[in-house]
Amino acid sequence: MSEWFTDPPPESKPASRRGYERDLERIRATRRRRRIVTAGVSAFALATLGVVTVLVVLPFIDEMRGDQVETLSDYEGPGSGSVEVVVQPGDGGAAIGQTLADADVVATADAFIEAYSLNSLAQGIQPGTYALAQQMRASDAVAALLDPANRRVVKFTIPEGFRAAQVYERIAEATGLTADALAAAAQNTEEIGLPPEAKGDVEGWLFPATYELDPNPTPVQALAPMVAKTIDVLEGFGAEPKVWRKTLVLASMVEKEAKLDEDRPKVARVFLNRVKQDMLLQSDATVSYGVGNFASVFTTPEERENDNPYNTYLHEGLPGGAICNPGEAAIAAALSPAKGDWLYFVVVDLESGETAYAEDAAGHEQNVALMQEWIENHPGDY
Repeated sequence: MSEWFTDPPPESKPASRRGYERDLERIRATRRRRRIVTAGVSAFALATLGVVTVLVVLPFIDEMRGDQVETLSDYEGPGSGSVEVVVQPGDGGAAIGQTLADADVVATADAFIEAYSLNSLAQGIQPGTYALAQQMRASDAVAALLDPANRRVVKFTIPEGFRAAQVYERIAEATGLTADALAAAAQNTEEIGLPPEAKGDVEGWLFPATYELDPNPTPVQALAPMVAKTIDVLEGFGAEPKVWRKTLVLASMVEKEAKLDEDRPKVARVFLNRVKQDMLLQSDATVSYGVGNFASVFTTPEERENDNPYNTYLHEGLPGGAICNPGEAAIAAALSPAKGDWLYFVVVDLESGETAYAEDAAGHEQNVALMQEWIENHPGDY
């Protein structure tokens, strides 16, 4: 038979009782050594785990504790020195806090966020550039951002009736930009937001108001808010885009011809009545704009004969474009003119702006006589 099918040899037995005890003792000794080795290995494993805990886990815990301490820290003093920080449009407490922490205005962003959440006025913080001290208490930083005195701005006011060239000069005085640079930027119609209805002409679209800009604005940054404001006003009155340009052209004439708000709707009605009857508008203000002579409220025969798109003594209907940048009252008058059949108006008091109206030429001649009488009694250059 194959050796694979032979019975295994019988288990060997000790030759005597003493031999048996010696074998038993060897077995016990072997088991003790195994327990000792096992215990040693376990102890070594535990010791190794402890080292790993010390080297890896504890530093991580310390780091977490450090972050917690940093999150809760806040400067104690009112701060010192000065640094400029920028609050971007749409920034909330977290974004502002990180900006201030990066500039060392506050100790941590979390300290500012907590102070921000505790101040009911904090959401009123405006976008812009601020001059702040460094290492301030977070609560003081919130208060500083709410104080307009800490906001760095350039400020200028555009009066109603300014022409575009005058607007550029006024902005240049406040910002250090040049009038030429502003005029060039006005040609970038898309960048300044000029709508297609303007037909590329910025005159009439630079809304007169007071503006505040961040320091060192670009020409586009100076002009774009003015165009946007004009569109806002037109939309606020419910005007559709298709009438925007016509409205501003008429409003610009009203702005130049009427000194008092109460007269603006009446002057607008006179011009519209004349357009309806195919009469020449005969506005000296448009003639002056066309020839570039702004020294007098009156025009000369030569100027009234100058053939240009703004000469309403030669061309029927509204002029080729706006002649100034009208304010809200003039725009409102153009969109909602007064009711009346007047075809003529004339200022009879050049100081107060008092204006007389007539429905026919005869009545107008009488009013013109009143104006001439006033001029005779008040000599001067008009």
